[in-house]
Amino acid sequence: MRVPGLDSDGSFGAGEARDAGASIGASRAALRRAARVREQQGLRLAASRRFDPAVIDRATCLARIYGNGLGGQCGRPQQVGSTFCGRHTREERRPHGVVGEAVPAAKLDVFLKAEHRRLRAERTRASSGDAASSRARVQRPPNRVWYTRHEMLRQALRLDTPERRDRIRVENCGVQAGQAIPEDVSGLVDLEPWEYDQCLLATDALLKDNPPLRAGLKRNMGPESAVDPERSTRERYNGSRGFYCWFRWGVFERLQAARGLSDDQVSELVCVELLEETSKWISAHPHAKAGLTIHGGPQCYPAWLDQVSDRRLVREAGPAPFAADGGSALERLDARWIPCRDCGRYRLVDSSSLPALMPDGGIDDQSAGFGCGVWS
Repeated sequence: MRVPGLDSDGSFGAGEARDAGASIGASRAALRRAARVREQQGLRLAASRRFDPAVIDRATCLARIYGNGLGGQCGRPQQVGSTFCGRHTREERRPHGVVGEAVPAAKLDVFLKAEHRRLRAERTRASSGDAASSRARVQRPPNRVWYTRHEMLRQALRLDTPERRDRIRVENCGVQAGQAIPEDVSGLVDLEPWEYDQCLLATDALLKDNPPLRAGLKRNMGPESAVDPERSTRERYNGSRGFYCWFRWGVFERLQAARGLSDDQVSELVCVELLEETSKWISAHPHAKAGLTIHGGPQCYPAWLDQVSDRRLVREAGPAPFAADGGSALERLDARWIPCRDCGRYRLVDSSSLPALMPDGGIDDQSAGFGCGVWS
């Protein structure tokens, strides 16, 4: 009996043997291609991890950003029912992919070239033997284009959530008291390095998307990152327009005393709240604006700390001789113009005399409590 596929001598036919060999060769080639694809995908995913944040924040938009070649996470709040913000909802608006996943091949090449340029610049600086002069020769990369201390603090306070406090509480278990991370965010000093960088990105994005908020600002004036060697100086930047119109130490200190806080107990959050309350109180009492300059007070927490330190030095040095010049006396006495209830004339009153003139200790009802008889 003749078996299909076999010759009379029991061997495969020449044509069918060629077909079988070609089929086996094609299968092996397909397997090799699949293995190469898997290997390339694994390598691309490993390389992509270098452009992810150290810790991915699942509560914010998961889109990857370019970040001047450093990568990173978007940082904007997620839309309801989505893991992305309004800008990155559509896939075509996410050219750099999603954090935790592989960067698209075309964009990965761009990231790697930027990384190569950074490494080459670092090798150049290291080989020069003079890091300071080398930093001066290499242009400072504009990693954080737009920045204000005011907006940076707002972004930091948004991180103060119950979930964060629970996480920090767990991380602080077994840690010495002096090395524990603060559970509550009351200022930039309470942020972890990766949180600080995340707030820088969010501040840059917000100011970039809202041109009116950039009035009075210059580009690239804030810190590059949490480890910027010039961070303490650059993070004070607030631009030239100011945020708190009016300031007087007497008003600020009375509002501070009402909270029962000493200078050492005032955090950055409390400080900006008191600066805002001081400005509003003076705005509501026009007589308190006498001798003041708009935006003449501290505009951020570090500036307030500097002035507190200066005032302590002045107090420790003792009282200065009374000056005949009216402006100098105003500064020394922290005086104010108070209207008389009876005649309407304004009278210059030293802040230290207010308790005697106004026994109830009120602040907001000064004009109602003063009559001509008080001055006799």
